[in-house]
Amino acid sequence: MLAGLCEGPKRLLLAVGLAVVASAAAPKHDWKTGTLVDVGEVQEVAGSTAGNAVGAPDAVRANQKVLYSTLQGFVIKGDGIEWVIKVRIPSTTALGHPKRPNVTVNAPVKYCYEKGKFYLLDDDGKKFEMVIMRKEALP
Repeated sequence: MLAGLCEGPKRLLLAVGLAVVASAAAPKHDWKTGTLVDVGEVQEVAGSTAGNAVGAPDAVRANQKVLYSTLQGFVIKGDGIEWVIKVRIPSTTALGHPKRPNVTVNAPVKYCYEKGKFYLLDDDGKKFEMVIMRKEALP
């Protein structure tokens, strides 16, 4: 009976120990501060599925529905470089709400460029991996 009581604390210590190791292994980013100059958005056709096709392109059958994907683009100036980056916003999530970066135009924004990858930290502290469209040195 006592052996069973000791198992709970052992499991808790093991779980805490694994969490500490996992957080220590997580990469630390060298965040820089830039200015978010512009935000834009465009929708593209991502595919189709069975359903109502009212207003669908001619290539889609009448029993299909067009699915769109949203691309959100950002222009960030910082550290002598102008970055033009984008992120694909899923049409819905499990809760039905798209997850977009919460950012403010003409305000400071945290970003990081490491090993060919660009990350944006939004106003809520959520990290987004972005795709670099253009990187331009400022005069």
